[in-house]
Amino acid sequence: MRLFIGLDVSLAKTAICVVSAHGKIVREAEVASEPEPLLAWLQALDGNIAALGLEAGPLSQWLYRGLTDAGLDAVLMERRQVKGALKAMPIKTDRRDAEGIGRLLHLGWFRPVRCKSVSAQEVRAILSARKAIQQNMIALEMSLRGLLRNFGLKVGAISRGRFEHRIRELAEGNAMLETATAPMLRARASLRQELAGPEKLVLQMAVYLHENLARVPLPVRVRPQLLYQFPPDFGSKHRAKSVPPKPHRFVADIDAAFVEKVLNTSKRKRKADIRHHREADDVRTGFGFPKWGVVCHPERLRNRPARFQ
Repeated sequence: MRLFIGLDVSLAKTAICVVSAHGKIVREAEVASEPEPLLAWLQALDGNIAALGLEAGPLSQWLYRGLTDAGLDAVLMERRQVKGALKAMPIKTDRRDAEGIGRLLHLGWFRPVRCKSVSAQEVRAILSARKAIQQNMIALEMSLRGLLRNFGLKVGAISRGRFEHRIRELAEGNAMLETATAPMLRARASLRQELAGPEKLVLQMAVYLHENLARVPLPVRVRPQLLYQFPPDFGSKHRAKSVPPKPHRFVADIDAAFVEKVLNTSKRKRKADIRHHREADDVRTGFGFPKWGVVCHPERLRNRPARFQ
C-alpha cells in the first residue's frame, strides 16, 4: 500500500498524518522534532512510503537532510502555497496542518523547493550575525543623537571614528548627560569591536573580480546582415529609367475629345438650383409634380373619390 505522509514541524514536536492512496487517513501521531525519533516511527509503518512532505522552514531543512540521508523520498514544499491551501480550514491545529500537507502531497498540489546546502546556510548565518550587530550599533548611535537633540545639541555629519569624541564633547559640563551617554558609548564601542570579526570574514569570502575570475575577450559585435549586400546607388547614372506607355495599350485608345467632353464640367449644361430668399418659407416651392404622373395614369386620377377632387 502506497502511503503519503505529511509532517507539520514545530520547535518541540512534529505532527504526522499518514494518508493512503485512496485518500483515507491511516494513522496519526506526534513525535519529537528530531531525525532519530522520526526515522524510528516511519520505519515501523506497514506499507510503501511514496512521498514524505514537509513545509519549508528553518527546522525543516535540518530534518530534511536527516530523512534524505536515511533513503526516504522527502519533499520540501513551498511555504506560501501551503499556507494558502491550509487557510481555508476552519480549525487550525498542528494535527489539521499535518493532514492538509498529506492531502496536498497525495493530490500533487504543491511546488517543491530546493534545500540549501550546509555551506550556504553557514554563509547566511555569518551575514545574519553581522547584520544584527550592525543594526544594534546604528540603533545606539541614533538614540544618542536623539538624547542630545532635546537639549539643542546637534551631532551633525561625522565619521564613525570621531563619533564617540563628538558625543563626549557635546555632553561635557552636564553631569546628567554624561551619566546617560557613558554606558551607551561603552556598549557601542563593544559592538564595534565585535563587528570587526564578521566584517573580516565576509571580506575574505568576497569574490574579487581581478583575481578570482578569468579574463575573456569581449564578444565581437555582429552587425545586422542586409537582404541585399550591395544596395543600388539611386543617385547614379545606372538608375533604371521609366518606360512610357505603348500606343496599343488601353490608355492610348481613349479618345481625347471624349475625355474632354466628360471631364470638363465648366462647359456642361446644368440647371442652377437657386431660389429667391422670399420663397424659402413657402412649403409649396419645395415640391414638384412630374408631368408623366398625369399622362401615364389618366384612369387612376379620373376615378378618384369626390372628397379628393
